[in-house]
Amino acid sequence: MCNLRCRPRSLRPGAKRRRFLLPRNSATGSVSGRGQSEVTGRYLGNVRGTVKGTALTAFTDNSGTFRLTQVPSDQVTLETFYFGLDSQQVTLDVAPGQALEQNVSLTSRAAVGDKPGVVKLDPFVLTSSKLTEGEALATNEQRFAPNIKNVVSTDAFGDVAEGNIAEFMRSRPGVTVGYEDEMPTSVSIRGFGGNMTNVMSDGATTANSARIG
Repeated sequence: MCNLRCRPRSLRPGAKRRRFLLPRNSATGSVSGRGQSEVTGRYLGNVRGTVKGTALTAFTDNSGTFRLTQVPSDQVTLETFYFGLDSQQVTLDVAPGQALEQNVSLTSRAAVGDKPGVVKLDPFVLTSSKLTEGEALATNEQRFAPNIKNVVSTDAFGDVAEGNIAEFMRSRPGVTVGYEDEMPTSVSIRGFGGNMTNVMSDGATTANSARIG
């Protein structure tokens, strides 16, 4: 075992010394938080969070929560994006090994203005559009989907008789609905028969008369 007085072994004639370079700022941290709509207070899913200048990207889940790992221990810029709302940039100081929490509140200055805080107004009548909010959620869901899919907001259809899911689907391109006695019973997509179409609701397969009979 060597103590401080030991001398390094001498190199063989002609041998070269090896130099090992340690990476600078090798330590990293993490950034987590939640994405929320400033106007409605609703936590948003599929908000894209990116560390500027890197390939680090994360999306919020259904509860609005996101987490970025392996974030460089330095001053970084967190960029967030959600369709229909203004993108936002936040500067963070990440220390080595630190688990930093940063919540993001998104809004649209074009729709609600850019004055922060509480503003006292005279009495007025407010009307809201649930349709616009539903379409924004559907567009954002489709844009960042991991596969190819068509997302439609049911708010765009209004009240549908009997609430049959086929009535929502028949307006989609490439979708044909089969009827029996004015009752939709099967759905075919792009020319394939109804018995080859699987319709699911909340992850569960729904009844299809073409497949049963």
